[in-house]
Amino acid sequence: MASGTIVTVELSDGFKKRLDEIRIEFADKLGECESALISMVQQYCDESEYDGATIYGHRFMSAGEEAFAYLVGRGLAKWTDDRHWAIMFVKDATHD
Repeated sequence: MASGTIVTVELSDGFKKRLDEIRIEFADKLGECESALISMVQQYCDESEYDGATIYGHRFMSAGEEAFAYLVGRGLAKWTDDRHWAIMFVKDATHD
């Protein structure tokens, strides 16, 4: 096959249906994992108030730091400081 050749493949209806099922299952599992991660942050991190919102902080390099980065990266939380020691969940975010 020559370089740059485009191949088109027709997918069966059954295969397309299974792909849709897998997408839904993946989205559900991802949502469950993110919910568990949020619960872990709420349970194990330091809770305080900042500008009228509940924020969560960590004191040292830890899995909490990675959890914060993931939640911010997914748009579920936002940083409250320049050093990335604390987050607030987006539903609580009232300022930039």
